[in-house]
Amino acid sequence: MIATTFIMSKVFIHVDLDAFYAQVEEKRLGILHSGQPLAVRQWNGLVAVNYPARARGVARFDTVQEARRKCPEINLVHVATYAEGETEWKYRPNPIRSTHKVSLDPYRQQSAAIMATFPRFCALWERGSVDEAYLDVTAEVEQQLRELVDTCPASEAALDWGGLGNLMSSSGLSE
Repeated sequence: MIATTFIMSKVFIHVDLDAFYAQVEEKRLGILHSGQPLAVRQWNGLVAVNYPARARGVARFDTVQEARRKCPEINLVHVATYAEGETEWKYRPNPIRSTHKVSLDPYRQQSAAIMATFPRFCALWERGSVDEAYLDVTAEVEQQLRELVDTCPASEAALDWGGLGNLMSSSGLSE
């Protein structure tokens, strides 16, 4: 067995679904990666802005009027809402705040579908929010290191860690 130095620590991946609400709407509308400026609005404010709209100066928390002034061709999509007495949410171009309630269900549903893929990559992960997660890939990285050390000639496997870590064989790593 080849002896090498390992620094035993945790390895995490932070997943952040950037402009998530905007991407969900782009996908729903069939314009994902089209380059069309799009923002998601909730009443008169923007809650998500895609990159093409950002490039034209539109920012999160801009008003609808500011967004239209900065980017006249912007596609402004209102979040889904429930109207009084309805049990299912719908997309409406101009819901009335006094008679409609916001529904974030479309974003929660897409988030759940994305989060459901993480167990394929690692056993330990935690949702941070609707658009963030933390994946503990320590075991997967340790396995890759074991395989690397076990298949490399001694001259290639010798790593200089600057005196950090412990000298051990790959068979000494915890399973």
